[in-house]
Amino acid sequence: MKLDEIAEELTKLQAQVEELRVKENKPWEPNVSSKCWYLSATGYIEQFYWHNTKSDLFMLAESNVFQTEELAQAALDRKLLKHKILKDLTEANGDWVADWEQEWQEKYSLQAFKHEYRLCQIISTIKQPNKYPAKSEEIWGTILDRYGHREVAEALEII
Repeated sequence: MKLDEIAEELTKLQAQVEELRVKENKPWEPNVSSKCWYLSATGYIEQFYWHNTKSDLFMLAESNVFQTEELAQAALDRKLLKHKILKDLTEANGDWVADWEQEWQEKYSLQAFKHEYRLCQIISTIKQPNKYPAKSEEIWGTILDRYGHREVAEALEII
């Protein structure tokens, strides 16, 4: 076998391994010398080669290693959308702050139930803080209409 034939065979085998990993719901893990992408601290998509270093493992633990440039771009788009959503939520809430000690203060949030999401009113009788409370149902309705229901849920990692 020639080197290019071995490389082609290796590529096919790696694709088969990745298919099985997806079927078994195992996360992708790069091999040494695999071409990967990450999001830089300044918002650029950078390519690198995996060498199993401490910094490589840290980026992987932070979910900041991607198999393709397209997957890295999708992650960057989600991060930017999350920033817009939270900015809109903060502006719409104004001076209002969820008071988790006030048992009957109305609060609204997006919740996930079995990989679906819906807008829920939270009456905090159990005093359990929620990450993204809004003072009214209309605030979440506007945000969902503006950015899309599934897009909001994915950007906020609700589903």
